[in-house]
Amino acid sequence: MRKIFRIAFLIFATLAGLALLWQFSLAFLLFLLSLVAASALHPAITALTARGNSRRSSLGIVYGLLVLTIAGIFVLFTQPLLNDLQRFADDFVTGYERVKMEWPRGGTLFQRSLAAQLPPTEALYSALSSEEGVDSVIGVLGAAREVLGGLVQTAIIIVLSMYWSADRNRFERLVFSLIPDPHHERTRRLWTLVESQLGGLVRGELVQSLIAGIVLGISFWLMGVRYPALLAFWIAGARLLPWFGSILAILPPLVAIIAGAAIPGILISIVTLAVLLLLKTTVEPRFFDRKRYSALWIIITIIALAELWGVVGALMAPILAVTAQLFAEALFPPPAVLHRPAVLGRIEELRDRITDLDRRTRRNGRPVPGETRQALDRLRSRVDALTVRLNE
Repeated sequence: MRKIFRIAFLIFATLAGLALLWQFSLAFLLFLLSLVAASALHPAITALTARGNSRRSSLGIVYGLLVLTIAGIFVLFTQPLLNDLQRFADDFVTGYERVKMEWPRGGTLFQRSLAAQLPPTEALYSALSSEEGVDSVIGVLGAAREVLGGLVQTAIIIVLSMYWSADRNRFERLVFSLIPDPHHERTRRLWTLVESQLGGLVRGELVQSLIAGIVLGISFWLMGVRYPALLAFWIAGARLLPWFGSILAILPPLVAIIAGAAIPGILISIVTLAVLLLLKTTVEPRFFDRKRYSALWIIITIIALAELWGVVGALMAPILAVTAQLFAEALFPPPAVLHRPAVLGRIEELRDRITDLDRRTRRNGRPVPGETRQALDRLRSRVDALTVRLNE
C-alpha cells in the first residue's frame, strides 16, 4: 500500500510540476535565458579575475560593457532604421500602383499572374481606411508594444544573469549538496561542459549577427541600396533562426528579383550569401563545433518549441537541444573504440615527453631525488609494457 501511495504521489508531483511550468512558462524562459547569458559572459569574467581584478569589479566591467554595447547599437541603428521604414512605407504605395499598372501589360508570365491576384488600388485604400485598416494600425501599435516589452525582458535577463554570476559559487554549492557524493565529480564535469558549450553557441551566434549587420549595412550603403539599414537588420535577425534563417535572409533580394530589379537583387543575394558563408566557416568554429551535434534532433526541437513559444522558442531550440544531447551522452556514454595507430602515436608522444623531462632534470646540474627517479622509471616501464601489449 505504501508503494502504491509513493507512486501516486510521484505522478501527482510530476503533473503538478508540469502544470506550474506551463503556467509560469514566461518566467521559466526568462530564467533559462539568464543562465545562458551568464554562461556566455563567464569566460570574460574569469579572464578579468585571473588578471588580478576582484570578482565584483570584473562583473561590473563585463556587464557595464554589455549594457554600453546594447545602448550603442540602439542609438546608432535606430535612426537609420526608422528612416528606412518611413522610406519603405512611402515607396510601398507608389510601387503598388506601378505594379498594378505595368505588370499586367509588360511583365513576365509570373508577374502578370501575380498582378491579377492583387486587389485594386482603390480597394487597398478603402481597406486601410475601414475598420480592418484601423485593426491593422492597432496591430502595428501592438507590435511596437511587443518591441518595448522585449526590451524590458532583455533588461530582466541581464539583471538575473548578473545576480546568477555574482552568487554562482553559492548556487553551485546548493545544487551539489542535493547530489550524492559519488556523483559530484561527474556532475561537475557535465556542468562545466554544458556551460562552455552553451556559452560558445550564444557568443558565436551573437557575434556573427553583429558582424553581419555591420558589414552588410556598410556594403549595402556603398552599393546604393535604398534600405541598407532595414535590410541589414532583417538579415542579422533572420540568421539567428537555425536552419531556416538563411532562407529568410535572402527573401528580400528574391522579392526584388521578382519585382523586376533582377541585377540589384542578384548582387544583394551574392553579397549576403558570401558574408554569411564567410562567417560560418571562419567565425563560428572559433566558438562552437556544430558538427558534433545531431542536426535531426535540433530540427525536431525547433519544430516543437516553435509551436509552443513561436519565434522565441525557435531561437531557444538549439540551446535546449545541445543541453539534452550533452546530458544523454553523459548518462549513456558510447562504448570506447581504440584505434591502434592512434594509441601508439599517443604512446610515442608520452615517451618523448618522459625523455624530455628526464633530460631537463639532468641539465640543471642538481642531483635528482630518488623518488623522482623512481617515478620516471616506473612510468617508462609501464609505457614500454603497454607498447609491447599493443604490438602483440
